[in-house]
Amino acid sequence: MDWRVEDARMQTLEASQTESGCRIEGIAPTADIAALQQRALALIAEANCAARATPGEVGAVGSGADAGHGFTLTLAAPPGGGVCLQSPGATPPSPQTGLDMMSRHEHPAVHPGTAGRGGVAMVVVLVDPDQSPVVSLISRSSGHPALDTAALEASQRWTYTRMDTPREPGIGLVLVPVPFEVE
Repeated sequence: MDWRVEDARMQTLEASQTESGCRIEGIAPTADIAALQQRALALIAEANCAARATPGEVGAVGSGADAGHGFTLTLAAPPGGGVCLQSPGATPPSPQTGLDMMSRHEHPAVHPGTAGRGGVAMVVVLVDPDQSPVVSLISRSSGHPALDTAALEASQRWTYTRMDTPREPGIGLVLVPVPFEVE
């Protein structure tokens, strides 16, 4: 099984399933985003398919308009075989997780003051068993990098609730729309 997605924050992401495991290759606009994406994918893989993740080096790739920072992530096959990857439309198994709306109200996303800019950033937040946000990623860009950054920063200040009792090991996922009105 192979699949590919493209995103404003992650320029490309390719994954392939082999008999011995999986190999994921990604390219992001900056080294920081590439390292963050790599870490998030490793956490998801280890939590949801019991695969052992081995990150590769993050390095510059391409030139000019196609320049970015690439990374690799190798996943050892789960114990007893199986697949590490699912089709892009499939929802990975993860503990049900919700956003505490009071914390969102108390710590709203702050518009960076970019005149005439508005939109909705879709943020995926990975939440650990202690209900703390581990990492936030842009699932769908607002169309403006400054708004996406503000959404990511706000999502790290919010409180999340894991619905699994007792708390299971693994990462919970929550998708949060973060709207910004045009100023």
